[in-house]
Amino acid sequence: DGRHLVSWLYDITERQIVEQRIARSEERLNLALRGANLGMYDCAIDEHHEIVDVAVNDIWAEMLGYDKQALLARYPNHMACWEDLIHPDDVARVKARLRSFLVNEMPDHTETFRMRTATGDWRWILDIGHAALRGPDGCPRRAYRHFWDNHLGSRSVWVGKRAGPSAAALPGG
Repeated sequence: DGRHLVSWLYDITERQIVEQRIARSEERLNLALRGANLGMYDCAIDEHHEIVDVAVNDIWAEMLGYDKQALLARYPNHMACWEDLIHPDDVARVKARLRSFLVNEMPDHTETFRMRTATGDWRWILDIGHAALRGPDGCPRRAYRHFWDNHLGSRSVWVGKRAGPSAAALPGG
């Protein structure tokens, strides 16, 4: 009667194993970030040394009492949101320091500053950034930044765990 059946079988066992490994790795990363209360930014940086794309986890907004999606919906982009939440007395210093990192005047970015919480209070944040990828000019093209809630309660616990001369060198210490 001329009917034919054609079928292909693909062994996807290896693909499923790889996907499971990736899922476990992502779960471990998220557990570690949540356990340490670390907000994480993955920033794409263009040839003009501007941050043009940012992916963030939920923790950075939660540590300030915000819902990430609701907060970002109020701004045209993440950088506008970030800048608006920084204390007015800290904005110029923080932006200048970040700019120095973006134009490769500093190998890494570390800064402590205040950010406005959802209740209107100010919370000290430690921002640490590293270049994950650099362009031919040596300037960062991709950076990972971590935000840590550095308010007095968290800082005093951290200092207590690192007793000794190095504890006095901590930001805000």
